Amino acid sequence: MRPKLGFTSFPSAAATLAGIEMLHMMRKQQGRLL
Repeated sequence: MRPKLGFTSFPSAAATLAGIEMLHMMRKQQGRLL
């Protein structure tokens, strides 16, 4: 475990997670529309 690397890469990790959540939400909406 390297806390320093984790904290420095945290912002990018959070951004990727947010993007993935957005994709999942879009897919769910598409499924409801279809």
